[in-house]
Amino acid sequence: MAHFPGFKKFITIMIANNSDREHFTVRYAQITFDIIISLDTHPYQLLIGAKGYNNWASVMDISDDFEISMPDSDFYRLRSFLNLQSNGDKKFGSYIFLKYISDHVPSKCSKNPVQPYIMQKWYPEETDKIDPQRRTVFYRWVDQTKNDRQAHNFKKTEFYFGKKVADYCRAHNITSQWLTPEQATRLHIQTVKYPWT
Repeated sequence: MAHFPGFKKFITIMIANNSDREHFTVRYAQITFDIIISLDTHPYQLLIGAKGYNNWASVMDISDDFEISMPDSDFYRLRSFLNLQSNGDKKFGSYIFLKYISDHVPSKCSKNPVQPYIMQKWYPEETDKIDPQRRTVFYRWVDQTKNDRQAHNFKKTEFYFGKKVADYCRAHNITSQWLTPEQATRLHIQTVKYPWT
């Protein structure tokens, strides 16, 4: 395990901004990587996924001391498709890769939720478990107090948007409403915003 101060600094910013999940991208060796940092789990988690390359992804725990280790099998697959080997003056290893990512984290939080399609791409098994009806396109937030109903869907809301969003919905009787991709093609679906905006 290695210590990465860049992640510690960004996580401190996330905590100060009451953000429990952030998404950003970093370009490395001509490839764009999706990065998700989740603080709504313990230990915290770091997900790195390569866009367009066999959907390579690695989920890593972030220890309480901000130490991270990439599983060997994930590293060997990463090294293979990046076609980078340590030889001579050129060095490549999981530490070098993770250090590069940590050196390129944003300087502030995005203030936007991680969009559902990103969670679906990098967490396909969890998506299938949480969503057997395949209602995978977010439609809207519904304030059930106006309808004299009890809000539901909290587990799905938490999977897609994090614990803080789900807790807000629980406290304010708000349901996340979803459509199948077929239903969504008939409607104009906008980017997801937080339920309090």
